[in-house]
Amino acid sequence: MASVAVSKLSILTINRHTAYLYLLSKTGHDFYVLTAEEWGESAQRPLPSNISILRGEKARINDFDVVIGHDPLYDLLRFGSQALGRGVPYIQVVHGRRQRTGYSRSKVKGVVKAIYGRVVLNTFSCLNRVQYVFISESVRSSWQLPGVIIRPGIPVDEMMDYSGTIESLLIVGNDLHREHFDFDAVLHLSKSLPVRIVGNNPRIPGAKSASSWEELKRLYSTCRAFINVTREPEDGYNLATLEAMATGMPVVTLAHPTSPVRDGYNGLVAGNTDELIEKGQRLLSDWELAKELGINARRTIVNEFSIEQFVRRWNDVLQKGGG
Repeated sequence: MASVAVSKLSILTINRHTAYLYLLSKTGHDFYVLTAEEWGESAQRPLPSNISILRGEKARINDFDVVIGHDPLYDLLRFGSQALGRGVPYIQVVHGRRQRTGYSRSKVKGVVKAIYGRVVLNTFSCLNRVQYVFISESVRSSWQLPGVIIRPGIPVDEMMDYSGTIESLLIVGNDLHREHFDFDAVLHLSKSLPVRIVGNNPRIPGAKSASSWEELKRLYSTCRAFINVTREPEDGYNLATLEAMATGMPVVTLAHPTSPVRDGYNGLVAGNTDELIEKGQRLLSDWELAKELGINARRTIVNEFSIEQFVRRWNDVLQKGGG
């Protein structure tokens, strides 16, 4: 990846999304990460050399050039307020649509939370030195707030070459019973076809997290096809879907308006669970088709989700905020 000449910044952030922080580290700045969750082997990403973990330490906001938050309520209210009080630029990354209500809460509480969140984000959007970064156009549109759209970028050169020699389908995700995954489809698929489910999913017998980033990359490389079961109210893909495609792995997905998968080009699209099973079986039976679709899947990532574009756009935002 070609380097871009930028001033190195000291950035404080919170570990609410290890995989995303791993991508942010590619910008080359010095990150200091407060531990909302641990960064160990279970994080499935190696700790980059430019990320320092702050364990139980109180960070002085004014020691940093920029503060980045990932939770649009907790981080914005706590760290955003502190940054503003000390004249430090604050960037709020918004990873999900406003319609997400929270799978562990009642519908009433979820609606209240969504409304409250919108009020908070609207209030902060009027303040100087606060900027929003949305991970997709659909996320930005759901909040109807000003901000920059930076889609995820996948470091293709880090992925292993696809072989697809293991006749098994792959699903990657934590807590797949959440509302933005089709959990019923996961259960039906796993009963009908050989499926490897990777991630922290206590409700699914046999599912377990990959032991390391290397193991996860091997699974992307060797399993026949990736199964994507994201659904409204979220986008039609997650980072795991994009990583699988970057490997050269074909994707079988439920239809979704924001999915990067085009039926018959870089994967197969199903309208319902029965079709998902049928198309999963098709790729299990046809290795040549899987390889052909996978080549185009990798090409899609290079063209539409490049790490170079991700780094360039983030550095533009950071230099304006911290310069």
